[in-house]
Amino acid sequence: PELPLPLNNTLVHELLVSGKTYYITAGYSNFEPILLVFDELCEYKTIKLPHDFSGPLAPYQGKLICGHKKLISLDIVSEKYEVLSDEPLGTRDGPWSAKVFKNFLIIGVSDKGDKIVVFDLDKKKIVAKIPTLKDSYYIYQSIETPDGKLLIAGSVPRISFMLVDPKDWSFQTFYGDVPEKNTVNYYNIFLNEKTLYITSIYASFLFSYPD
Repeated sequence: PELPLPLNNTLVHELLVSGKTYYITAGYSNFEPILLVFDELCEYKTIKLPHDFSGPLAPYQGKLICGHKKLISLDIVSEKYEVLSDEPLGTRDGPWSAKVFKNFLIIGVSDKGDKIVVFDLDKKKIVAKIPTLKDSYYIYQSIETPDGKLLIAGSVPRISFMLVDPKDWSFQTFYGDVPEKNTVNYYNIFLNEKTLYITSIYASFLFSYPD
């Protein structure tokens, strides 16, 4: 009853704190100011955040990284937070989920023309902005490859992949042979060093890696 919005188009984050597991979500992925936190016994509480810092993004070192226009590191037990950066992220619709890759936060976007933000969580600064593709601009999935690179998945209106070298954040672009009706890349996982599995709207696909 404390949530102003129903749970819709959102993710659940798992966070381990002092040996206890918590599950965190929000009514909407990219700028919902109220977090819903469950523990292992299904007891829950809500945490309200300032609008500029709202929205759960990813766990990191026992804290939850949250952000909309700016980023914080939130202690979900004490409900205290540290401001990681006052620098605006520059995403018009706010971050659309994020992935922790080594010590970097890879922040997804959902508007044409927005750039994927790479934020160094240790140095607390933006280190790169990667342009999205005009025909695949909806970004909310990224995973580490078996050889230590970053694979960013694009959606809408086409499914694409950006293979990113973390040494300089340069990237190569790939389009899979996927029927046009499959416009969204929902989930990606490497089954082994040479096989990538993805789930789309109407079907799932296997891709060879790295080609």
